[in-house]
Amino acid sequence: MGVDRQDGHFVIADYRYSAEPNVYYASLMNGEYRIQTKEKTIINVIPKEPNEQYQLIVRVIPEESEAFSWFQHCFDLSAGDICPFDIYYVDNDSNRIRLCSEDTVNISANGGIFKDVYSLSPD
Repeated sequence: MGVDRQDGHFVIADYRYSAEPNVYYASLMNGEYRIQTKEKTIINVIPKEPNEQYQLIVRVIPEESEAFSWFQHCFDLSAGDICPFDIYYVDNDSNRIRLCSEDTVNISANGGIFKDVYSLSPD
């Protein structure tokens, strides 16, 4: 006696928006985005209004870049190290979308958690 059986499978597929090695991406899972860089820095973003159509993009800003110098200049008077990232969402049409000011961003590195996370804009 033949039995027709179908198994259901849940598949998640992500793809890179850039060939740059310093760019990471994540899909929304359990209400948050989680990225771990090759340097073992962990970025968690919990959106105020989750949207499964968005991908989170994190671009590590390298020290030798002009953008890093700009970040460093913005924090010249502060104590401690900076760890600059360009963090944003993209929608299905690859449009860049800013994080909402009510989104929660947690960053940890080397076993410690950054207590201050700032959002900077050229504006």
